[in-house]
Amino acid sequence: MCYALNGFMVRSADAGQEHLFKIKTPYYLVSKFLARLSENRIRHMFGNPGNFKQTVDEEFYGLVDEVTLRYTQEAFLALGEAGRLNVVRRLVQ
Repeated sequence: MCYALNGFMVRSADAGQEHLFKIKTPYYLVSKFLARLSENRIRHMFGNPGNFKQTVDEEFYGLVDEVTLRYTQEAFLALGEAGRLNVVRRLVQ
């Protein structure tokens, strides 16, 4: 895995400063978006994709469509966070 795809942490030269800020890449943000959804949000996404998309950024619409086309609600829920993360990463590559 290439960690540069996730983002960067900017640290101070001062040893007492853990980090100043993080820069998260769009790849990281989209990968985590669906992987970390709660069970209720996943049920909403599959039960009413059009309404669900109104609650998320427009950039995620295609990903929501692709996931709901390729998976059933039960199968997507069964994947768990790590499995959903792998699915999303494969879809956005």
